[in-house]
Amino acid sequence: MEKSHKWWVISACCVFVLGISSFGYFYSKAQAEKAQAAKVAEPTTEENTEEEIKAMELIGQQLPEFTVTDSKGQEVSSQEFYDKPMIIVDWASWCAHCQKHLPVIQKVYEEYGDKINFVMINLTDEADEPQSQAESYIKEQKFTFPYFFDQSQTAADSLMVEYIPTTYFVDKNHIVKQVSVSELEEKELKELLDSLL
Repeated sequence: MEKSHKWWVISACCVFVLGISSFGYFYSKAQAEKAQAAKVAEPTTEENTEEEIKAMELIGQQLPEFTVTDSKGQEVSSQEFYDKPMIIVDWASWCAHCQKHLPVIQKVYEEYGDKINFVMINLTDEADEPQSQAESYIKEQKFTFPYFFDQSQTAADSLMVEYIPTTYFVDKNHIVKQVSVSELEEKELKELLDSLL
């Protein structure tokens, strides 16, 4: 009887330790995933200098090719925007910095839209940013700039997106001239667009 009792205690302890270990593993994993998801929305901070931001490596380089989809579900290649200089913005409707950035983009689009291709790429995600949510946001805000969806985020991978909004300024030779990882003031945005013309 005493022996049986010892085995019961040992078994209970093993189950308890195993349960705690499993909880720790899944909790850590969930926290890591949460942190990774949150990282996408963070602008540049003191800890994230320009040298540490991967997208900055594209400055002076040929724009990587990518494919996005339009609101009708048709695939659109980056090559289709080669007829003019480009401004490319990766964004999501839930991103607070994007919410500040996009109205400024809309304002300059009204002035520069005939001279520069505006390629507004939504980081579409079924969990956090379904296409319907992005489209509703565009409609509510009365934005008229061209926008596209990055359903599988392959365009974001090609463009090395880590933070949003990320804005790329691309000249007529398809060279990335500048990259920004925070919202821009209208004056600065216009200066950067003028430098592409």
